[in-house]
Amino acid sequence: MKARTVAAICRCAIITLFFLATAVGTALFMSNPWYIALFAGIGCIAGATEFFLGVFPERVLLIRRITHAALAGGLVVLALTLGINFQFHQIILDSARGVVTGAAIQFVAARLVLPWLFGNIFCSRACWDGAIFDLALASRHGKERSLARPPHPGRRSPMAWLYLAFSLAAATWVASISTTHIAHSATWRFGLENAFIVLFGLLVLPRFGGRSYCRHLCPFLTLSGLAARFSLFKIAPDHTVECDRCGACSSACPMGIDVLGATIEGERVNNRDCLLCEACVAACRKRRLRISPPSLILRAFAKKGN
Repeated sequence: MKARTVAAICRCAIITLFFLATAVGTALFMSNPWYIALFAGIGCIAGATEFFLGVFPERVLLIRRITHAALAGGLVVLALTLGINFQFHQIILDSARGVVTGAAIQFVAARLVLPWLFGNIFCSRACWDGAIFDLALASRHGKERSLARPPHPGRRSPMAWLYLAFSLAAATWVASISTTHIAHSATWRFGLENAFIVLFGLLVLPRFGGRSYCRHLCPFLTLSGLAARFSLFKIAPDHTVECDRCGACSSACPMGIDVLGATIEGERVNNRDCLLCEACVAACRKRRLRISPPSLILRAFAKKGN
C-alpha cells in the first residue's frame, strides 16, 4: 500500500472519529441534539476530504477549496441563524459570564485538542475568514514573485501575543460592565468582528502577502500553535523522490514558512504556524510533499499491507 494512501486513510479515520466523539459528548453535555449534526457534519466532510486529498494529490487545491467553502459557509449560516458568534472575543465574553456555549466547546475541541493531532488544520479547512484570504491570494497568482525565498516574513510572535493579551483584557472588561447587552448582541458583534478581520487581511495583502491577519494577529492560531508544533501529522517529504530545490514550496506557503529548508534536510515541517493547507504540496512539481504521520506509523501499516 502506498505511503500517501496510508496517510490519507489514517487522517480520514482519526479526524472523523474525533468529531463524532465531540458531537456525542457536546450533545449530551448541552442537552441539544443539534450539536450532533454540527460536529458530525464537520467530521464527515473533513474526513472525506482528507481521504480524497490523498487519493487525488493532483487536485489538492481544488478539493480543499471546495471543502473549505462548504464548511466555512455552513458555519456562517449556523452562526447567523442561531445567533452564535464563534469568534475569539465572544468566547471570552461568554466564559467571563460563566456561560458555556457550543462556540466555546468548538474552540476547545478544534483549537486546543485537535492541534495535537493535525496542527492548525482547522484554519485551512473551516475558517471562513481564511477562506476569503485564500481566494484573494489565489487571484494574485498570476503576478510574478521570486521562488528563491518566501514572499513574505513568517509570523511575528510578540505582536500576536500582545494582541491576544489585549483581546483577553478587553473582552473581560466588557463582560464585567455589561451582561444583559452581551447576551443579545452576539449576531452584530459577529458581523463587526469579521468585517474587521477581513478588511485588515485584504488591505494589507498587497504589502504583506496572504493570510496577513493569521500571521500577525489571530489569537486562535497563537493558542493552537502551542500544540501544533508537536502534532502527529505534518507536511513531510517523500524520500523516494528527489528535490530539485526550485523553492516553489516555500514561495507558495501563505505563512512564510521555509518549507524548502525542511525538504532539503529530509525532515517534516516542524513549524507551529503551519496550517496544513497543502499549498506547498500543490506547488511541488515533483510531487515530493504530503501530509504524513511519523515514518514509524507508515512502516507499520506498510508491513500489514504486505
